[in-house]
Amino acid sequence: MREGKTAIEQPTLFDLPQTTWHTADEIDPFSLPRHPSDFYRRPDIEPPDDSNQGCLYFQIDHVSNIVLYVGETKLSARRRWLGSHDCKDYVLN
Repeated sequence: MREGKTAIEQPTLFDLPQTTWHTADEIDPFSLPRHPSDFYRRPDIEPPDDSNQGCLYFQIDHVSNIVLYVGETKLSARRRWLGSHDCKDYVLN
């Protein structure tokens, strides 16, 4: 850091009251299980929760260690990804 400059702390993107058993700051996308982009077509990959309670999902470039996309859905992940999806189009192209 240059002399005379102060460090900038990144605030949370989700300054919301806690309504679930996780807070946004507790979720580490890089430590979650990895799935291929066609997971929704593969019967051998069973989602941990298909109860339509909603979910967050992350598209990650593990080579560059960056999050490319953060999404959320009120549907199960499998049902959400079956149809047209901007993130799916981006990742597969």
